[in-house]
Amino acid sequence: MKTQAIKKQSLLENAFEVLLENLGEEKTIQVWQALTAPKIDYLKIRHRLFAGKGVSEIYKEARYVR
Repeated sequence: MKTQAIKKQSLLENAFEVLLENLGEEKTIQVWQALTAPKIDYLKIRHRLFAGKGVSEIYKEARYVR
């Protein structure tokens, strides 16, 4: 089961990298929000998630999450 979770996480990371490269940051976030909307209300938590961080810092952190 753990291997499947790792594969799924890797797949999602790859997919969002492609989206980021092709759609840009704003549209990629919109896609992420649309996919996770039933689980998480991004608009309610985004200020806590990214408080005091710029786009480049958020991007660097996201690239190294594994």
